[in-house]
Amino acid sequence: MSTTRTRAEGALVRDLPPSDRSAMLAPRGSTPVLGTTVSLWRVEGRWSVWSAGPEAGTWWLRALDAAAQDVAREAAARPDSGYPAIVRSQSGCIAVKSKEIRSGGR
Repeated sequence: MSTTRTRAEGALVRDLPPSDRSAMLAPRGSTPVLGTTVSLWRVEGRWSVWSAGPEAGTWWLRALDAAAQDVAREAAARPDSGYPAIVRSQSGCIAVKSKEIRSGGR
């Protein structure tokens, strides 16, 4: 029996259907372009890629709409609410792993 404990996903992270989950986890072979508008797989809102993130394979994103601003505020107030999609929150921005960014900004 495994004694590994998994951390529950935060309230800001939505569940994905199996097809979207497979697409999110598939290798993409590209990196986000600074200044582009993107959406995230499991977090609401439209975001602008601001800079490389605090850890390897992460990116700082700035909120562009009301939904994204709400997410950024909630992530700052309760950091666990964005786990595992949101790695860190600071000054109205969030840091996410590359795999959380939807290619094409859909």
